[in-house]
Amino acid sequence: MLLVNLVITIIVLSVSGACAPGPLTFAALIVGSWHGAKGGFKVAVGHMMFEAPYVFSLLLLFNSIRSIFEIFTVRLVLALIACFFIIYFSYLGYLSGVKIVKEGHNNVRVEDIVGERVGKYLAKPIIVGLLLTGLNPWFLIWWITVGGIILVKALSLGLIEAFIVVMGAHVWLDYVWLTLMAYLSSKGLKVLGRRYGYILQALSIILAVFGVLLVVKLFLT
Repeated sequence: MLLVNLVITIIVLSVSGACAPGPLTFAALIVGSWHGAKGGFKVAVGHMMFEAPYVFSLLLLFNSIRSIFEIFTVRLVLALIACFFIIYFSYLGYLSGVKIVKEGHNNVRVEDIVGERVGKYLAKPIIVGLLLTGLNPWFLIWWITVGGIILVKALSLGLIEAFIVVMGAHVWLDYVWLTLMAYLSSKGLKVLGRRYGYILQALSIILAVFGVLLVVKLFLT
């Protein structure tokens, strides 16, 4: 019964993080126009590459790690770096939208916009998922606050068991949500054609706003 209640708690609380509109969601929508549904899946892979060791570290050193993110300077530095990356990524998405409007391409590549050398890195959804996760102070804080409820309850099972249960009950939501967002984006591109370019431009602007809010929210809390 304890395990069942814990899994239900993890799923319910995870929805507030995994499926809430945010940088990863809008990034998956933009990536979907480049790579389709598999792009969203790869964003989730990159997300998990940071999330899994971070959650394990929290289970090991919950109080110590929590104190680090209470330092304003630490959160500000992370937010500024993330803001820069998000705005630049948004800029690439916006340029993709412009290109779709002008040329009606159904297979837009970021490499075509910024060149092969730069594009081969920014076009990798795994890198996008990894950076948007590891540099997002609000993601890190979510696991310490809302996610902390999950971790404290799970630790009663033992360290390894807690990690397996938490990740097993949580991570599938990220894969389903981000893959779905990328899939819907790719379908929108095929169905709407050039008109989807305007939607992609709007999504890019919204993502850029999220990047700015990462920094602004630090001064409002």
